[in-house]
Amino acid sequence: MNVQMVCLVDQYISHVNAKYPGSVHDAFILRNSSIPNVMAQLQRHRVWLIGDSGYPNLSWLVTPVKNARTKAEECYNEEEEVGDPFVAAMDAVDNEDVEAEDEDEDNRTAVIRQYFQ
Repeated sequence: MNVQMVCLVDQYISHVNAKYPGSVHDAFILRNSSIPNVMAQLQRHRVWLIGDSGYPNLSWLVTPVKNARTKAEECYNEEEEVGDPFVAAMDAVDNEDVEAEDEDEDNRTAVIRQYFQ
């Protein structure tokens, strides 16, 4: 069985899809799920998913750099931990205010949760 799961920053599991056998590729499951539509709506909130190498690199889906050739690419893969096959966390980072207070993070998480209901 191949299970696709999305977990928010606060460890809230917002999406689970376990209807495909293990032989089905991760990218196929993603394409045939509600996630692309949800993420299209969430782009204005600057939300990204972190996925492993089984997923395509999309504007809203951060994946490892395949065949990392530079030190920067290697550091990216290590720093973001996107090479870990168990990573399926949703990251709600506002690039304009990286030092957001906890209350702001809670507000963003609440906004994100409403899209997955």
